[in-house]
Amino acid sequence: MKNFYIILLCLLSCAIIITCSSDKKEKEITNLEELKTAQFAAISGTAVDQIVTARFPETTFSYYNSPIDACVAVQKGIEVVTAYDEPILRHILAQTPGLKILPQMISVDYYGMAVNKNNPQLKRSADSLLDAIQADGRYNKMMERWFSGNSATVEMPPIDWPGNNGVLKFGTSAITEPFAFYGPKQEIKGFDVEFVYLLAKSLDRKLEINDMEFGAIIPSLLSGKSDIIGACITITEERAKSVLFTKPYYKGGIAAVVRDFAPEAKSSRLSNLDDLKQRRIGVLIGSMQDHYVTNNFPEASVIRIDLPTDLATSLKQGQCDAILLNNVAGKFYMKQNHDFAFLQEVVTIDSFAFGFHLNNTRLRDEFNKFLKKIKKDGTYNEICRRWVDDPEAAKMPVIKNAGTKGTLRIGTTGESIPYSFVQDGNVVGLDVEFILRFAADQQLKPNIQIYNFPGLLTSVITGKTDIVGNCIMITEERAKQMAFSDAYFSSESGMIVMKENLADRNDSPKLKNDGSDISTATIGAMTGTTGEMFIRTEYPEAGLKCFDDIMDAVASLQAGKLDYVLTSYTTAIRVAGKNKKLIILPNRLIDEYAAIALPKDQPELLKKVNEILAQFKKDGTLDQIINRWIKPDSAGYQQVAIPKTTKGKPLVVAIAANREPMCFVSDNKITGLDCELIERIAHEIGRPVVYSDMKFSSLIAALGSGKADLVISNMSPTEERKKVVNFSDGYFMNPQVLMTVNTKAAGDGDHAGTSILADIKDSFHNNIIHEKRYLLLWNGLKVTFIISIMAALLGTILGGLICLMRMSKAKGLQLFAKVYIDLLRGIPQVVLLMLMFYVVFAPLDISGITVAIITFAMNFAAYVSEMFRTSIEGVNKGQTEAGIAMGFSKIKTFTYIILPQAIQRVLPVYKGEFIALVKMTAIVGYIAVQDLTKASDIIRSRTFDAFFPLVMIAIMYFALAWVLTYGLERIQIRFTPGRRGR
Repeated sequence: MKNFYIILLCLLSCAIIITCSSDKKEKEITNLEELKTAQFAAISGTAVDQIVTARFPETTFSYYNSPIDACVAVQKGIEVVTAYDEPILRHILAQTPGLKILPQMISVDYYGMAVNKNNPQLKRSADSLLDAIQADGRYNKMMERWFSGNSATVEMPPIDWPGNNGVLKFGTSAITEPFAFYGPKQEIKGFDVEFVYLLAKSLDRKLEINDMEFGAIIPSLLSGKSDIIGACITITEERAKSVLFTKPYYKGGIAAVVRDFAPEAKSSRLSNLDDLKQRRIGVLIGSMQDHYVTNNFPEASVIRIDLPTDLATSLKQGQCDAILLNNVAGKFYMKQNHDFAFLQEVVTIDSFAFGFHLNNTRLRDEFNKFLKKIKKDGTYNEICRRWVDDPEAAKMPVIKNAGTKGTLRIGTTGESIPYSFVQDGNVVGLDVEFILRFAADQQLKPNIQIYNFPGLLTSVITGKTDIVGNCIMITEERAKQMAFSDAYFSSESGMIVMKENLADRNDSPKLKNDGSDISTATIGAMTGTTGEMFIRTEYPEAGLKCFDDIMDAVASLQAGKLDYVLTSYTTAIRVAGKNKKLIILPNRLIDEYAAIALPKDQPELLKKVNEILAQFKKDGTLDQIINRWIKPDSAGYQQVAIPKTTKGKPLVVAIAANREPMCFVSDNKITGLDCELIERIAHEIGRPVVYSDMKFSSLIAALGSGKADLVISNMSPTEERKKVVNFSDGYFMNPQVLMTVNTKAAGDGDHAGTSILADIKDSFHNNIIHEKRYLLLWNGLKVTFIISIMAALLGTILGGLICLMRMSKAKGLQLFAKVYIDLLRGIPQVVLLMLMFYVVFAPLDISGITVAIITFAMNFAAYVSEMFRTSIEGVNKGQTEAGIAMGFSKIKTFTYIILPQAIQRVLPVYKGEFIALVKMTAIVGYIAVQDLTKASDIIRSRTFDAFFPLVMIAIMYFALAWVLTYGLERIQIRFTPGRRGR
């Protein structure tokens, strides 16, 4: 009995210990002060432990080789906290859910490069370079390039130099993104790397980059193995005793990372976008929505998916808490599933374009002309109405096409309603009709090729297609790889959630409309304006929504999607004057003047502009211009004749003609206060004006790239802009004000459920019968069968030849066969398939089916050749000798004696490899082949059924494999003497 109580006491003690440790483990850390006595996961060779100890003397440490390893340890609960450089931690956390950065910094530090103390001249050279790039604007461009939040996709700018003065050895630790890290091509890149490239160029020395553990970079410098080192190295007094630091090039700090329990702790109810800050948000991979969520929801888990169908399915199955999708597609999926609802209907405004090969600008220009033509004659509106209003009911019109001038290779996915989808066995949709009409206009025979989305972009980049369309959003990264047409369609993107997770909006407090709630309100502003920068800086907790056109923001305000719009006073008075439901709040948030932007390398032009502006101010011309265009009562504009110069070098003016009354389009002509002013200035200079209308956010870039001589578009000179361009004297004070509305509209709906039997019946009809979708399956089955049979036949022949080489006495043939087998076995099949299609056969006009057959045959041959060799070597050598002794030649001995036995031995394993080949063909969708799996993807994209099509395809693959296996078994019986007569 005594022992029983002792055991019971021990068990209770263990339970208490486990409970306490569990509570400690699960306790959420929200403040640095809670870490005073914690054990930190530190990175070996860094100064993090010293910095943390200086802040918290009672802390202890465990050590890891890299910040990634330390973060993973915290994520798994092995460690409580880790600390490292804040910009690097943000990049790691973007890929490591379940962690968060505490808002308080452990320390604020400066980063610098380091050189050997015996080489002060190199330090001076590095300092001089830093001063130079900060002065000429290159430093700011580097900061924008590498610290944009998406450094992995950034490419190093081309930097070429002869390198006649020896070698500059640079030591770094390429795990410190965005300072130094490996890119997708296994090249080392980053902010530090680009700086050292510039340094090597300035010294005319070839650059040698050596990647090593962080703890080894300072020893490599001291030992002379490196001339300069950099990997976001913190400048400390301790290190300064051993090395020479350059001037600081980055102000950062050490931050703490702990586990994030917020997603589990939060209520499942969602009332606004702020509730998604630490949730799972689904986006289309590489889209503008992806970019938006990554930048605006840094603590959220971003789930990136290829297809809109799969995106909607992920929400339905609970894999995402919300999805951000363009509203045209989103509203279609909401019709399919009544459990979906908008959390916020307008989050971004996206523009779509068609993609062309970079070198095929002629075709792109022809398409732009065609687009303008159909907009003018009404065809454009007809197409949009057809596919946007009710895409399922829409029918593709008959488009006559002579097709006498060649072929237009068209790439699309066939899986994105209403842009591109399959109807009655044909690819149709908004984008498809645009392209087919363009093909008819150019008398080019259309050849539509189906790809998955990543393969779609790759196809036009590699020249496999001439034009691609599938609601492709224009991004800066994509524009580096393909030529975009003019935007042909714009759509709002909304945040969609499950209706059951949506909070009751009737219980939500109504926002005030006097501007007092600006710090937490949802505010719209134009991208790249001072208004946007003001809200980001002064009210970081506000929900800022950026628009390329201020009228899009106003429309969102009227629809109740925004609480306020922040815009210039001149725009606000025109908009509010035309809509009495909108009001302008009296307080001015920003008082800044508008000025003309000019390139840094045009001081003479700047001088002339300022002289003319001064004269206009003096003689009253400027006041007259302002009075003509600025009308507080929204009265009409006073048009006057403006003297113009028709000869001389044109003055290219970049302008955003969507900012009435400053610059806007009227009667198909760009006009406004800014336009009159610049035309009068140009007349004084003696140059005609040529306008280049673009988005406001692109104006500075156009100036910096030499696409424009100056910019005038109600632009205010900020400190950041002044680092890149010069500004003239101010010509008009245009304050930023808030617009709002007095009322909001709301609505909701409901629906009744259906029975399981009815759902099954609907699934069968929708997936097989409706629109003759069984034809998709039949055609896909034929493609899969053809690829499987042809690849197996060709692979068997090739495998036999490889087997002969492998068994040859010639060393060269043996080596070739062995290398071939090892190489093909070592490359993943999908990688090999894409290499063959996009690289090896890229210059040839060869179909995806042919490439698939060749690729699978090559891979099949690598495996069956070894099967053949093993089966042949398994036949007793004495039988070969006996055959020769009986008078047979070596060939006849092999053909009549050895081969039948070898086939009998190899068929069982050959059969398994053949079935594996059949199943492997499911990846051919990567190269625009519509096989059985691709057919199921197309059906899923139409029916919004994630389960039935997959089960259906699984059954069809099983049936195909069974039939082919049965055929091989009949062949096996043929070569088995004891079973031939059965």
